[in-house]
Amino acid sequence: MYNWNSIKKIRITAYIILAVNVGLGLFLVYSECKSTIHHEHIDGQAGYIHAKRRVKLRRDPDANSNSLVSIGNGEPVQILNDTSTVHKGWIQINYNGNIGWVWGDYIGK
Repeated sequence: MYNWNSIKKIRITAYIILAVNVGLGLFLVYSECKSTIHHEHIDGQAGYIHAKRRVKLRRDPDANSNSLVSIGNGEPVQILNDTSTVHKGWIQINYNGNIGWVWGDYIGK
């Protein structure tokens, strides 16, 4: 014989777990999209590196390009060329006389 009260409780618990998982999934998808939003930068403007780890200044706008130096969080940079729409997210900067490219999401004002 089935205990219908136990079955109802299990079903309600399953719905709650499902709702929490769906909500968490939507939050993660929204967070992922938000992190890839293009940030507008102005050529010649000062900016700062915003990253949890050191960011590599690349010779060319490509993740496989040679690294010139690494830049720590909070370090000031000068934006030389915000052609991130042309270079698919890469921004040309000057960091202590080193001119190269970093991923645009790592540059803040």
